[in-house]
Amino acid sequence: MFRFGVWFPLLCILLAGCAGGSRTFGVPPIVKPDPIHRTDPRLIQNPPADILAQFTVDAEGYIVDGPRTHPSEPVDHTLLLTNAVIADSFAKVALGTGEENDSSFTPFGREKRDNPWEGKVSKYDQDIGQQIYYRGGIISGRFYQTLDQSVKGISKNTGIGISFRPENEPDAYFFYFFFEGLDDAREAASHFHVLANESEPGTERHDSMLLVANIFDRIYRRGRESCYAYPTTNGDDSRASTLIVFFLSLPSEILDTCAYEETIQAMGLFSDDNSLFNTKFTDAFKEYLVPTELDWMMLRILYDERIKHGMTLEEVMPIVHQILSETRPHGDP
Repeated sequence: MFRFGVWFPLLCILLAGCAGGSRTFGVPPIVKPDPIHRTDPRLIQNPPADILAQFTVDAEGYIVDGPRTHPSEPVDHTLLLTNAVIADSFAKVALGTGEENDSSFTPFGREKRDNPWEGKVSKYDQDIGQQIYYRGGIISGRFYQTLDQSVKGISKNTGIGISFRPENEPDAYFFYFFFEGLDDAREAASHFHVLANESEPGTERHDSMLLVANIFDRIYRRGRESCYAYPTTNGDDSRASTLIVFFLSLPSEILDTCAYEETIQAMGLFSDDNSLFNTKFTDAFKEYLVPTELDWMMLRILYDERIKHGMTLEEVMPIVHQILSETRPHGDP
């Protein structure tokens, strides 16, 4: 059984001195949503005929069918959403302005903040490498394929390359930890505590080892086998690297949606909000197990060259509205 990789010095360098946050994917119930009525204020009330023609509306005015990712998924209403609703969704997901955030992880030696990125854009500005640092248990071919589909979809919608790379090439990484169970999290925590104790206190290596050890300690103490992502940011609010944990004990369907959710959120759409509609970024329930067109749209908006990391809500939202007006003129009132 493969355990720890050989790239830990690189991991330490990239995590040292960065602001970080955690994203957790639980196992919320998967439910079939109720039909949406055409008069719903989130929808365009007079959409172009060619757009409305893609949906089936029953005699009472409820949308009962239409575009979707694949036949077993709920209807994707993105084409009918107003630009205002899309912009509001982007603000909640990319700037953390909603109420359902779980970004309480605090890097070693840093002042605790409830949400390190709230109110600021954080995104990658370079290609990303992938490394497997720990593998416990058996990773199915299905899960590998889903993870590959996720990073390919991210690359397509952002222009950022994501591929398995050797040490030191490039400088930003997705570090994968595949745990079979909580004992693997405990083993990882113990391993990094040993490395921290072997390092001189106060040094970059010591602080980085302790940082990673504390991450896995926290996962083990929570006692919940789930999916976790711990992105880090540089001083200018650009993304550095992300430590991503998958528990292979989860049902394959949940692992598949984890693969999409954690990697997309690592790119900068980091926040879930239970008020969101037509997206997988909600923890109240899972209507969608794979990204909706709205999710990909928000990712494309985030990686528009006009939007820079470090922008505040006041700086970024006029640009978001401009992008939506250019790409979806029918979505404005």
